[in-house]
Amino acid sequence: MNTLKIGSQGIYSENIFFVLKDNFVWSIQEEKGDYFDWVRNRIDNNLGIVRTSKGDYLLFLLLESISDNYNKVLDSYEQRISDIQPTENNLNPSITLDLEEIRTDLLKMKKFMSGLRNIGLGLERNLPNQYHNEYFSEIKEQAINMISELEFQLNQIDGKLNLVYSLQGHKMNQIMKTLTVISAIFIPLTFLAGIYGMNFEYIPELKMHNGYFYLLGVMGTCVVGLILYFYRKKWF
Repeated sequence: MNTLKIGSQGIYSENIFFVLKDNFVWSIQEEKGDYFDWVRNRIDNNLGIVRTSKGDYLLFLLLESISDNYNKVLDSYEQRISDIQPTENNLNPSITLDLEEIRTDLLKMKKFMSGLRNIGLGLERNLPNQYHNEYFSEIKEQAINMISELEFQLNQIDGKLNLVYSLQGHKMNQIMKTLTVISAIFIPLTFLAGIYGMNFEYIPELKMHNGYFYLLGVMGTCVVGLILYFYRKKWF
């Protein structure tokens, strides 16, 4: 079976093989180091019923150790997801990258958990009668519950990603609205400046003694009028 490992490069898989007999379980791993120290401790110190039970109980303990490790990893990702709270003030690319990284890891974990569920289901259905199939029914149920929790976390990620995109769209709309308002204010000013900036010799207002100040007054009135209009419309 493929089991989940976490290292410096993130989540990766390791193959573990189990051979079950009445009075022993033979396990083969690719790498040194595992999650089975507490099982070894029970065997060394004669704790519980592991020494007096058949090999199926020992295999159950080993599979439960793998399941417990999955649960711990799942809990750590749940905390990471909870720590990410998108708001308008903290929008940055790292939030999206973090959520996408967590989603990728969870999808890898789903593959491992599905494998554990299938192993529990296969052992539950196919072991001979002398073994306790209910042990592996519990492993199957644990895996099903973990997959349900993982699906919930994936839904949380999708919700937060949608929130990020919604906030980014809203922020962009606010920026575009502000720029549009500023452009609208300067359009009549540009029009008036363009009219009186033409090189025609006979423009009546050019001969007015205070024409410059009158034009500035008209421009100021346009600006104030537009600002009041936009304010009443709640456009800014």
